[in-house]
Amino acid sequence: MCIRDRNDYNLNIPRYVDTFEEDEPVDLKAITTELLGLESKMAETEATISMLCNELNLSLPDGFNISLLQAFKKGCMQQLFSQDIRFKNENGQAFPDWEQIRLGDVAQFSRGKGISKANIAKNGENFCIRYGELYTEYKEYIKAVVSKTDTPLKGAVLSTTNDVLMPTSDVTPSGLATASALSIPGIILGGDILIIRSKRILNRYLAHYVSAHKNDIMRLVTGVTVYHIYGKDMASLQICLPHIDEQRKIADFLSALDTKIDLIAQDFSQTPKNNEI
Repeated sequence: MCIRDRNDYNLNIPRYVDTFEEDEPVDLKAITTELLGLESKMAETEATISMLCNELNLSLPDGFNISLLQAFKKGCMQQLFSQDIRFKNENGQAFPDWEQIRLGDVAQFSRGKGISKANIAKNGENFCIRYGELYTEYKEYIKAVVSKTDTPLKGAVLSTTNDVLMPTSDVTPSGLATASALSIPGIILGGDILIIRSKRILNRYLAHYVSAHKNDIMRLVTGVTVYHIYGKDMASLQICLPHIDEQRKIADFLSALDTKIDLIAQDFSQTPKNNEI
């Protein structure tokens, strides 16, 4: 009797041929090492948060609820940038008063140069950032670059050590009210990326400032179907600028909160769900 006859004329091939691949073996040692690394990084991050919270007379944000931690960070941004709470200098004294300045008076603006999706190469020679990745891959601080290209460095627009990157076009105004600090030099920066550089403003401070003042940024956006923001628009932005050391403390604090949130999310992604045990 043939296979067809034995199975009531059902020729659904997967019924007779095993087409499923076996799971790859899990490297328990590698997983354990990574989890220990996360634990060590979390302890270091918690220590930074604790020290800076103590200076601000804030309660320590314990726990692992990401939504609540994000709300805590938002509240801290509101109070820090409104100057309701302030850091002190190394001698425990108040920093100088903040300056109200026009961004164009202390920053320079330029644009990246086209890197298309076709130019992305998994094993490319050079790291690069495309403007769309500012929405999908990066937050206020770019710690590592995810894309590579074989596009040569010669003729490309390269990052320096204190850059702020913003997308210049989007289908919604709110999408343009985002900024990412990049401190890694030599990264190829693609087209439709606005590059902001300043000797007086720490890039991480400015990226967080933009995030906390989205409504102010959206007022600078132009366009109807596709919205744009350019260097001349951002140049008109009025910002409050603290002493560079206070900028650094604000950036360190908010970045540490971001790191804690990211580590919790990463830890959860490594931990088996209840139904997987």
